[in-house]
Amino acid sequence: MLHDEVLAKARVLIVDDEEANSTLFLAMLNRAGFAFVEYESDPRRVLAHAQNIHPNLIVLDLQMPGISGFDILADRKNWDARLRDVPILVCTADSSAATNNRALAMGASDFVTKPIDRVEFVQRAHNLIETHVLQRQLEEQNFQLEGRVRERTAELQEINRSLETEIGTRKETEAALKQTEQRLRFLFASGPASIYSFSPFPPYEVTFVSENIRAQMGCEPEEFLANPAFRFERVHADDRARIEAGLQDIHLVDRHVEEYQIRHRNGSDRWIQDDVMIVRDHNGEPLEAIGAWIDVSERKWAEEALAEHARDLEAANLRLESFDRMKSEFVATASHEMRTPLTVIRENASQIRDGVAGDIPPEQDEMMGVIMRNCDRLGGLLDNLLDLRKIEAGQMALRRTRVDPATALQGCYEDFSATCSSKGIDLVLEAQDGLAPVLCDPGQINQLLINLLGNAVKFTPAGGRITLSASAVAEGAEFAVQDTGKGIDKDNIDRVFEAFCQVDRIEGPGVRGTGLGLTICKRIAEMHSTDIRLASSPGTGSRFSFLLPAWDEREGLATYIDDRWKNADNERLPATLLLLRPTVDRRLPIGKLSAIASTAFRAMDDGLETASLGLIAYVMRTDIAGVEKALLRLAEQRELYSIEYSVIELTHPQTAWGALEAARRQFKGFEPVRSDPSKPGVSSEPIRVAIWNNGISSVEQPGAIGKPNYVSQDALQPDSKG
Repeated sequence: MLHDEVLAKARVLIVDDEEANSTLFLAMLNRAGFAFVEYESDPRRVLAHAQNIHPNLIVLDLQMPGISGFDILADRKNWDARLRDVPILVCTADSSAATNNRALAMGASDFVTKPIDRVEFVQRAHNLIETHVLQRQLEEQNFQLEGRVRERTAELQEINRSLETEIGTRKETEAALKQTEQRLRFLFASGPASIYSFSPFPPYEVTFVSENIRAQMGCEPEEFLANPAFRFERVHADDRARIEAGLQDIHLVDRHVEEYQIRHRNGSDRWIQDDVMIVRDHNGEPLEAIGAWIDVSERKWAEEALAEHARDLEAANLRLESFDRMKSEFVATASHEMRTPLTVIRENASQIRDGVAGDIPPEQDEMMGVIMRNCDRLGGLLDNLLDLRKIEAGQMALRRTRVDPATALQGCYEDFSATCSSKGIDLVLEAQDGLAPVLCDPGQINQLLINLLGNAVKFTPAGGRITLSASAVAEGAEFAVQDTGKGIDKDNIDRVFEAFCQVDRIEGPGVRGTGLGLTICKRIAEMHSTDIRLASSPGTGSRFSFLLPAWDEREGLATYIDDRWKNADNERLPATLLLLRPTVDRRLPIGKLSAIASTAFRAMDDGLETASLGLIAYVMRTDIAGVEKALLRLAEQRELYSIEYSVIELTHPQTAWGALEAARRQFKGFEPVRSDPSKPGVSSEPIRVAIWNNGISSVEQPGAIGKPNYVSQDALQPDSKG
């Protein structure tokens, strides 16, 4: 135990935002004989306060507003070395093992749980300070020892030093060394690792083993010291040959780390990490090997369990992928194979009903009608299966463009008017006046709306109402299909979009479907970067809605490039972006240029004309050489005034915005997007500018049209003529 005068000199810093707690801790410590105790209520001043008093112990409250005790523990790594060694006793009202373990893992030395037991608190503080003071004394002793050695060296060089003084100094040094050794043994025995030392040469005699080897291996230190082979006998048979072989060259390296199993005296196997360092003399020759045995069994067992679980998951995933491929192949094959006989059945039933094979009685006519209706239903199922497979496989082509919301709704309204009228359902069209165009694939959005309308018709009784609407929102336009049917229970709202799920379906006559319509709707919406919202409750009907972005020529241009590029990539075809525009004199209207280009390019691409940007974009399913051939055909067209063009090969590392950014750096005055650092650019692709003349400009042979005259962008002036 420490002397009272040493204890009285110990410095304690209490860190707690509540003054009552700090006062209580102060009283406890003062009563126990701690004379120098200060407290700090502001967590931000802990470091400054500690630097000022250099405490031997910090009492830290974990739960503080703003900066918690955990934050101070985390910041401790930035303190100077002397303060990082100060023990920390944490206090917390949370007695859970997780909190205590977390604090210890972050560098706390010990913990007490609120409400504080005075005796326990004082004892723990006393123990921590004692350990800290001992460590400080050990450092001081080592420092003093080094000083003594230096002094002794100087004394030996002096011929005047008497033998008695030399002997006395030696005895003092030996006493200090013995005291240091005792303290080191104490520290070794109290740590989690078993410390040992041995000769780095055969037979590798062990020269020291710390006392905690008893708990780690169940053996006595003397057993290792008496028999050089004893420690190898503890190594598991599977690892013994490897460990013995590694020792042969251990003196060649400064650090050697191994993990292997050992056999505890009780018969159990444990994993240890053996960390060995070689101590060398001033000539680099090995003197001794110092090692630490650390028990890592829990980690190794966890790693083995995790690896086994990962292997099971990988095997299960491979099986699922195989099943999914088999399912997709079966669906595709079955759908294609069933379509032909289904068409034959329906056609023959239709001809029989039309009297081609002779008159049939009313009963047979009704049966033929049942056959045809079920053929149509089965055909719809096959279509849905194929559509869903294409979407899931990423093979559904997306061709977004400028779409008028009112026109899109009108077509769906006309398709369902007769059906709703025949079933006594009121179909209402509500399109807000002045709706701005939206950006979408008209065919797929039409299919989405038709599926939603078809679903509404199934579940809306006679006398009910279905409302098909579109309204303006900040993002663009909201499309909605609302019915007055039976509605959907909240427990089933998430299930209605699952494949083959038909909520509240009952056996026998009634509503039938494929169970894929809403699934396809959801996938189409996701392809448009939106989602379908469903609001419904039993007895009030259902409302399905989704948002589409407003049309913008810049966004539309990038989307046009992205869609055509991905479609070409799905078909394993190259894709090249071609941008055309008249020169700055604009003698050739962009509409006229579009008509001329369409004739020259034939069916290579429909193109996108952007009036505000003053150019026409084409994504052609060919390489640059193919585009150059198309440009030569364009050069042969009459009435072609001077134009500029940009050719960019689309590759995987690019984005549509990146391709347009490359064109921007080549086309003067072309600004496809606003400056936005979040949209990545790409390196410049080969960009060419061609100027053709058809004789209206000043040329030597009016009317002659030659090959494009390629010039560098830097050499081209905005009003230059070729």
